[in-house]
Amino acid sequence: MRESGERGRSPVLDGIEAIAVVGLCTSERRRYAMGLARDRGYVFVPAEQTEQGIDAIDRLVDLVGMTAGVHGFVLEYGDDADCAEIIGALSAAESRAVLTDLVCVLDLACLHSDLESETRAGTLVGQIEFASTLALLASDASASTGIEAAESLVAHLASEAQRFLLRD
Repeated sequence: MRESGERGRSPVLDGIEAIAVVGLCTSERRRYAMGLARDRGYVFVPAEQTEQGIDAIDRLVDLVGMTAGVHGFVLEYGDDADCAEIIGALSAAESRAVLTDLVCVLDLACLHSDLESETRAGTLVGQIEFASTLALLASDASASTGIEAAESLVAHLASEAQRFLLRD
């Protein structure tokens, strides 16, 4: 992933910054992605549009890139997003979008049930392993031992990723 000079503040010279957001909890992922776009002054692209593929994203980047003041996009991806495909598509030389961060939003309240399903567990582990940033969401009701266990698992799967614990 290529970085801009000052993260979140200036456009990438050879393209438009793209932050990909993945996660299994749709409502939390969307809320986080929309807030990130708002805070950075980026354009939010919902999962319904990113699911149309890289060609649709490239067209959107080309169109919105002509608009003054647009410095980047926050691209929300659906539950079954393949992070390797996201990284490959947004790292391709012909793409104007420049992937600067891949954020996995992990709702700690849902972690146990997500890991009980073989399909969801496989997807979740892949998303955590590929993430450069992990947003760990904990409700006030989450037990501290559950948070510690989740942080330990996440640290094992993505030791290089930045981790942020966010409380409701």
